[in-house]
Amino acid sequence: FAGLKEAEVKGASIRYFQVMANVINFVDEVRKTWDEEESNPKLVAALYEVLLRVGPLQLVFSDDCLHDAFVLWSEKTIQEQRTHSKKHQLRWTQDAKKESLTSLFELFDSDRSGAVDAAEMGVVLSGMGFDVGGPCVELVKSNDLDGNGVITFDEFVRFVESRIARVFDKFGGSAEVISVENLFTVAEKYDVERDEEHLKSMIGLIDSGKDGFVSKEEFERLILQPLSGRQGKNALAPTDNCASPLKFVTNA
Repeated sequence: FAGLKEAEVKGASIRYFQVMANVINFVDEVRKTWDEEESNPKLVAALYEVLLRVGPLQLVFSDDCLHDAFVLWSEKTIQEQRTHSKKHQLRWTQDAKKESLTSLFELFDSDRSGAVDAAEMGVVLSGMGFDVGGPCVELVKSNDLDGNGVITFDEFVRFVESRIARVFDKFGGSAEVISVENLFTVAEKYDVERDEEHLKSMIGLIDSGKDGFVSKEEFERLILQPLSGRQGKNALAPTDNCASPLKFVTNA
């Protein structure tokens, strides 16, 4: 707009000044609405919840899923040590798992139709910073088991479970469990936190069997079970040792 010459503005059939005024008014309205919502504790809490729910999705779709999974695991461990939230964790049941997967699915299913098409997939992936377009169509096609052109909830669950299993296998290779040694190997690969006590704490965070190892089911819980309430809000704060989950969920 600033580059237009005076003669071009005066002689044009397009009312440039009116267009610019409309844009400014729109921005002002957006800012006003945002300020109002930001002052509403319930809406802010809902925003935190959505941000925390996006974390597993980024991991599922990330090309560097091993690194992202390690960072998420490490950060959840640090958060548990901060708040001692482990003793307040809800039991991880099939119902809890379904509830978590339903929340993830609803992030995509914007029209609440019970299915996700390529357009809905593209909106969410674009918002997470991923390249969209053709890949979204292929992603829907490859996971559309019944060939109806959309991904149903059951198809989405199978897809997420398969991706989590893929990440799990990257930690332990052919082993059926993840050990402290496996974590050290990953940490060394990415030049991140390698303190032995911290790595043991990471295992202990989800080692419900107390055998010093993490099974595939325990790892699944790590990825799918979000922090909530005050713990979830605190989890978005940066730490000295790990990237903030806010950064994790807003950068691909």
